[in-house]
Parts: sequence; structure tokens; C-alpha cells
Amino acid sequence: TRVLSRSSWNREDSPLNAYLRQGVTVTAGAAKSGGGAPHIHNHSFWDEEIFNPLLLEGYPVGELLLMSQIHLGWVTSFVGDPLYRLPPDPPRPSALPGLSWEHNVQVGSVHSPEHGNGVLVLLDLEATPEEPRVVQMRLARADDAALGQWEHVFERFASRPYVSIPVGSGSPGDEWIMEVIDPFGNRTKLRGRLEKKALAEPGSPTQ
Repeated sequence: TRVLSRSSWNREDSPLNAYLRQGVTVTAGAAKSGGGAPHIHNHSFWDEEIFNPLLLEGYPVGELLLMSQIHLGWVTSFVGDPLYRLPPDPPRPSALPGLSWEHNVQVGSVHSPEHGNGVLVLLDLEATPEEPRVVQMRLARADDAALGQWEHVFERFASRPYVSIPVGSGSPGDEWIMEVIDPFGNRTKLRGRLEKKALAEPGSPTQ
């Protein structure tokens, strides 16, 4: 769970809108935000000690959001199907088949106002509504990964996770390792170099 002041409806670059483009099931955002924080209190947030255990027991999301809030207010709006609930016995795939650096990893240039020029590394799982796939991702130079030092991490589950690497992080010929993990704990590692290829927009919808 991440709570950010700029996660609002009226900003195209807000995390809320990015999550929706990536196909998340449920998200939340402020009604409006300007230059500062829109939240005047945290009483309209959900209570995770109520929400998470009962979600695993099969309660629908809409009921859980009503049960886990101190009071309802204008500050937070929830987006998602209120009747959605976790399946009682979800399918558990045994692996992450068919992924390769050459086929699934895209590399391109990016410019950040905060960090300047860099390299955007995106993993496209080619998810579809019929075969949804989401993972968390982390990326490091091979030497750092061997020491457990993962500097570039995409923390939430997404069908197209990505990280931005500042210019100067390593040499052009370095080998990099990308590790991904799905919601069931399956892990896989991909190896490659940051050679720039055609890059799709990371916020574009895939589902």
C-alpha cells in the first residue's frame, strides 16, 4: 500500500491514473490536489488491519472499504469493482514461462526533471484479459546483484513494470540482472545489457 499526496483524479501524471492504465484491480485517490497535500486527515483511509485479513477470507471489496473506514468523506475516492472478491482457491501457476531479455525487455532514453537524462528499462509481460500476468521487478548490475544489492526496484505488481536508471550508473558493456516475482512467489531472472531498443510508453494500457 502506498499513500501519496499527489495521487489524485485531476493530475494526469498522478500514481492513481498510472495504476489504472496498468490495469490494477482497486485503487484510491484524492478528489483534487494542487501544489500541496490534499489530505486534511487520515480518517478516510482504509484500515489495513481490517481490510487485509477479511479480503483473504473472501469478503467483497466494497463491503471491506465501508467496514474499514472511520468515516466517509470527500477526501478519498475508491476506484474498482465493489463486488470483486478474491477467489476461494486461486490458480497457482508453477513458474513464469516464456520470458527472455531479448523478447520482453525494452530499453530507451528518458529525461527526469529531478535526475536528468537516464535509461528507462521496461518489462512487457504481454498480458491480456484472458491471460493476466503481473510481477514485481528489481534490476542491478550483475556484480551488485550477486551481492544482493538491488538499487532499482519496481515495488508494486504490474503487467509492465519499469525502472529509470540515471546516466553514469555502470559502463555500457556491463551485464545486468533483472529478477521478477509474481504474486504466488515464483521468481525468475533475466540477463542482458542496456542496449536501446524500441520502447513503448510505460503508462499505456495493456489489459
